[in-house]
Amino acid sequence: ANIYFSYIDQYFFEVQLNPNARLLIILSRTIAFGLGTLPVMWSVVFFGNYIGLAIRKKIRSAYSYMMMLMACLLILRGMGLGIPYVSPKMMAEKKEIQGCCVKP
Repeated sequence: ANIYFSYIDQYFFEVQLNPNARLLIILSRTIAFGLGTLPVMWSVVFFGNYIGLAIRKKIRSAYSYMMMLMACLLILRGMGLGIPYVSPKMMAEKKEIQGCCVKP
């Protein structure tokens, strides 16, 4: 039998767990993320010594352009224009509020 276990199923599975089990799942994922990023950070420190000053200057000058690009992407994303992967369309639900204190 082929068992299909999607992220949504996993989410609903975790919602039904008790708080201590959920905490252990969150902690294990956080530790796994940290262990996955450690080799990358160590390699940046190690190979940073082998990069010349000219390349370091180019990287530093690119920081401001990267920040402007990220700011534009975040603004576009917040606008909800319906552009796939950049600005998904917001689905606003209209809810009718029933007046609880109004006499009929």
